[in-house]
Amino acid sequence: MSRRVRLRLAVGLTAVLMGGGAAGAAHASQADDPTITFDTASQTVQYGQYWYFQATAQPAPGPDFWQAVEAAITPAPSGYAVEFSSYKVDEQTVAAYVSPQPGARPLPPGTYTTTVTLGDQSGGGVRRITTPPASLTIEPAPLGVDLRIGPDPSNPANAIVSARFTGEFVDNYFSSTDPTAGLTPAGAWKLSVSDADGQVVHELSQNREAGDDVLGVSSYWSDVPPGSYTATATFTPSGASAQNFVITQPAPATFAPAPQPGTTSTAAPAPPAPPASEDAGLTLPGWIPILAGVLTAGLLALMIVQIVRLRRAVLPRGPEVAA
Repeated sequence: MSRRVRLRLAVGLTAVLMGGGAAGAAHASQADDPTITFDTASQTVQYGQYWYFQATAQPAPGPDFWQAVEAAITPAPSGYAVEFSSYKVDEQTVAAYVSPQPGARPLPPGTYTTTVTLGDQSGGGVRRITTPPASLTIEPAPLGVDLRIGPDPSNPANAIVSARFTGEFVDNYFSSTDPTAGLTPAGAWKLSVSDADGQVVHELSQNREAGDDVLGVSSYWSDVPPGSYTATATFTPSGASAQNFVITQPAPATFAPAPQPGTTSTAAPAPPAPPASEDAGLTLPGWIPILAGVLTAGLLALMIVQIVRLRRAVLPRGPEVAA
């Protein structure tokens, strides 16, 4: 075989080997791209509760520098955003997180999808991998109402009627001044008190704004008449915040004020005691006639003794008998 032929064969073999090596390198690069998935594919929370998702990427080759470069949530309200972060757990694992952006109001109830993307910064950010979407469900927060009616401890002649929100949202609520806190519902309170005949004897209506930190309402009822009463309370939500809550109205509360000193009782008066006799205009205690009899008998005895003594004093004496 001539030298020229051998040279051509060597060049051709070298080209084949180089082409195969390049293809192998490209294949190895694609094979080395990690797979990233969320550890939990779905999550359900109530309005106002915190949420976050964690994703894990494996394998993450040591020479490459993978980190979170993007996260998204859809459909998001205007101005709502998420934050993301990542760190290398070990030479083969990268962890990434996505959560609400600090200072963002909670998402309203609904279903959302979120993703997080890693980029290989060692390659200029060209290589990117994104998680399959995770599902986030926000449910309305349950709210109950605690209704109470009772006497004013400082003045039992008056009563206090009160109603207040209850539930986990209230237990964890701090203040609407916290930008991450859920907004309390806007709407209208109505308190009503009825007597035993069903007639309304006391009531109060009061509006509240979304985000109001006062979570209840109360009414002062002065000079409560004797009787039995039933109190009811309702809260009717309004505006955009109405979708954020499921409100359970309270059961009626009963109240019967205790009789107060100096007040007229509603009980039937007891019948008067009958007189000692039909003709008695004035009756005397039984011991008075007995005492009068004893005194009369004593006076008579004293008079008899005095009469006997007087008679003895005036009778003449008889002749003296000589010894």
